[in-house]
Amino acid sequence: MDRKFSVKGFTLLELMMAMAVLGVVALISGSVYVSTYRSTLINSAASELQREVRDALTALNAEVQFAVKPARPGLTLPPGAQAIAVSSDGRSVTYVVPTDLTGQNFSEPITIAFETEDTPIPDNPTEMFGNAVLDAGEDQNGDGILNRRLVITRDDETRALGAANALADVQFSLSPDGSMLLVTVTATRRIQGAGLNQMVQFSTTSNIYLMN
Repeated sequence: MDRKFSVKGFTLLELMMAMAVLGVVALISGSVYVSTYRSTLINSAASELQREVRDALTALNAEVQFAVKPARPGLTLPPGAQAIAVSSDGRSVTYVVPTDLTGQNFSEPITIAFETEDTPIPDNPTEMFGNAVLDAGEDQNGDGILNRRLVITRDDETRALGAANALADVQFSLSPDGSMLLVTVTATRRIQGAGLNQMVQFSTTSNIYLMN
């Protein structure tokens, strides 16, 4: 008995259609991957900025909370005391703290100031505090880093306050009764790569209660 076998293969048209479908799937998968990767970069940068701002505010609070606040109406500060004061541009604050429990002896004036090497770009609202990138001529101290931070000057020595170095702007003010230091902090970071050239920004305002 003769047996006939039929072998059916793919036609050229079917192969081309299959390759086209696979190409579309690969394209969509690639687009989804790139989009997810970019979102991850942006979210990671935003989280890092929030952490830096929290660190800066924690370090600031630890120093400033013991500052001598303005005297209440009808009262005067003890000799040698100096009420906390904010500079005219709002970017620094000067104060003294008690050096013992008597409330009669005080430190020399201490200053905390916002320091930045980033050059502002006034015509660009998204870069009004700078572009968050170390450009030529901005490295003022030659350390190879774009410094954007708080610094504290005490006993003629200036050092960084905390580890945050992504601060784009810091503004100080006092509450009307002088009992709180109001601080507005903005941090920025530029994301470059994966098709991105984007500025990520985080801002918050905190109230520091003055205890003395």
